[in-house]
Amino acid sequence: MSEQTIVELQNKTNNMFDSYDQKIQKLRQKYAQSAGSNAVNTNSLITQYLKAQEQRGKLEVERQRAAMKGQNLSGTQAIENRAFVGSIDRQISQIDNSWKYDAAQKSLNGQALTEEEINRLETERGRIIAQNNQQLSNMQTNLSNSKSFLEKMTDNFV
Repeated sequence: MSEQTIVELQNKTNNMFDSYDQKIQKLRQKYAQSAGSNAVNTNSLITQYLKAQEQRGKLEVERQRAAMKGQNLSGTQAIENRAFVGSIDRQISQIDNSWKYDAAQKSLNGQALTEEEINRLETERGRIIAQNNQQLSNMQTNLSNSKSFLEKMTDNFV
């Protein structure tokens, strides 16, 4: 082989390797972006889950309020109230069925979560549950205060 042929083969080989290096770099960038977008998708998924849990808490408070109100209703108002409570129950059930958080498998709707994401999710979930319980407690206190006030009013008129 002549020296010129050897140089040409070396140039072709170098060009071929450069081409492969460029393709590999593009693939690395593509997969790195994909991995980054998965982190964004997971954060979005967690945020949506937490918002759904907040909505579920609001619905539970509304359901409890309507159920307590329904105890004093009769006739068509009682029927309408039961239908309203049933509607709220269906909304709560829909939220429950659309989200699956598995702490044992560390996944949310089948998507694996990191320890940091699990800690964030558990912390926020605990906050939401405490907030929902506080709202339920406040609503029950207000209803019992209203009921005792109305009983005192009726006792004064009798």
